[in-house]
Amino acid sequence: MLKELFDAMTEQSAKAITPTVLQNDCEPGDVYYLCVPGEKPERVLAEPAPRDYVAKSVTALASVVSDWIDTDAPAVWFDRTKVFAYRDETKRRDKIVCPLTFTRQLQCLQRLDGSAKWLDQKGFIRLLRIDLYGCLEQEQALVPNLRRVKFSAGSSGTGVVLAQKASLTKEMQAELTTDAGEIQEWVNVDIQVFEDPAFRAVVKCALEINPESNTPFALVPLAGEIERAIRSAEAEVGILIAQAIGDKEVPVYYGCPNS
Repeated sequence: MLKELFDAMTEQSAKAITPTVLQNDCEPGDVYYLCVPGEKPERVLAEPAPRDYVAKSVTALASVVSDWIDTDAPAVWFDRTKVFAYRDETKRRDKIVCPLTFTRQLQCLQRLDGSAKWLDQKGFIRLLRIDLYGCLEQEQALVPNLRRVKFSAGSSGTGVVLAQKASLTKEMQAELTTDAGEIQEWVNVDIQVFEDPAFRAVVKCALEINPESNTPFALVPLAGEIERAIRSAEAEVGILIAQAIGDKEVPVYYGCPNS
């Protein structure tokens, strides 16, 4: 009885010994030895450090994930900020991310959202020509019409406002027209949402006019239009990932993993 108890205590004591970790200069850096007193050192090959990859495009990320499928069990998550994938969903070591960046044009519209930002004629044309460059292909007549604006000025007649030339007076009534007719009330801004991938969406905006002010023009996105455009682009990201992976079985989630 005492012998069995002694043997059990000896076995537990041996198990409780913490092995010493040693490295040999003659071995590669990922090789180490576990040394326990009275036993032969155990040679161990360490797992490589987790790899964090950054893809420059969603297509490139999907290509990497496709290569992982043959040997591992990858999984993909995406939202409006990034596309993210683990090489193996169970181990969650190696991973790859592709940041999604809003274009400068979309960020410009976000700053205009919610309340009117009033601009003078020169500033408003700059907004349309430069800040929203490439977004007004459907509204090609808008900028030329704004360059030559007529204000109804009551008994004083009609004054023509050319770019960089005219000022407004208090006598002017709240009506503006151009030589081509009245200025349009709505503007369709055809915008690229992300830098990559190049998904586009139309954001409908109101063209606000206050001729009694020295800053008479404002472009205001309609309520919910920017959010709708972003959600549409997010859906397109999910479709692109699924198409790039093809028939291979890879889970694709909308959201972000906890860790």
